[in-house]
Amino acid sequence: MNCFLDVFRCVSKRRSVSPINLIDMPELVIEKILENLDFHSILNLRKVCHDLRDFVHHIKPSSHLTNIFIHVQSKLIAVELYFPSGPKSFDGQQTFYIDYHKTGNGCGLEFYKATKYEVRKVRRFFENEDFVTTAMNHLKILMNHQKAVLEFFRLEIEYYPNLAREFDRNMEPIAKEFLGEFKKILESRRSQIQVENFQMAAIRQDQVDQILPLVDSKVLQNIEVEKDNPMASFRMNDFEKFCHLTLASSRNRNSGSELSI
Repeated sequence: MNCFLDVFRCVSKRRSVSPINLIDMPELVIEKILENLDFHSILNLRKVCHDLRDFVHHIKPSSHLTNIFIHVQSKLIAVELYFPSGPKSFDGQQTFYIDYHKTGNGCGLEFYKATKYEVRKVRRFFENEDFVTTAMNHLKILMNHQKAVLEFFRLEIEYYPNLAREFDRNMEPIAKEFLGEFKKILESRRSQIQVENFQMAAIRQDQVDQILPLVDSKVLQNIEVEKDNPMASFRMNDFEKFCHLTLASSRNRNSGSELSI
């Protein structure tokens, strides 16, 4: 990345010209450069100076994500990110895992970079920071930069985190905070998020209602909702704009049986 930036900052002694700053180049040229960068390079570019950070924020070059899986528990938010192979991967990585852990005095962060041959694990700790807030700050950047159609988007709100299927009473405020903030992120986008396959595991209808209407119905091909509460009733037919879908299913996570919609 530094070598890339040096190309635009170097001084040719033979030609005796002034240094060329990337931010001083024509806007269309900078946009073209950003289009050909992977998202890892774009994130690094935001750190160079305030002017570049503001420009990247304004242009919002694509993150090139293909799939996003988010799993929410009362003390953990796990995010799986999938990128295409080749130059649009994430610094050569196609799969990127991020875990945000609630700790006694802050947020523990673990991320995994997976390649064909290895998985690298890195740990970070953010003192006095809330794990939900930290996760939402990162997700906001990712979702605001997502321009391409996602093949899959999956969100799991987990109230029964262990094998004994014991209800987690600490989950409700976390679920409320996460869904409220994620809804704000989707609402702040310049256009609706485009997803081909939408999957969500939830405990109540109102949780699905916060997210699904913010998905572009013209692109959506499949909806699958898994209910984590056998007593809940999910009414997928409430969303009239999705009536063109050829497949829309609601399943009980315990039995796997389909429910009428």
